[in-house]
Amino acid sequence: KARLQAEAKAAEDARRQAEAAAAAEAKKKREREREAARLALQK
Repeated sequence: KARLQAEAKAAEDARRQAEAAAAAEAKKKREREREAARLALQK
């Protein structure tokens, strides 16, 4: 039973880490797009 709990916790941690990575990637993408739009407006 303890091993199942440990596996569930590891899976949860991995899922949370993957979500955090995806969120960070999406944020970087939005920032790049905003920067590109800003540069386009300056021209």
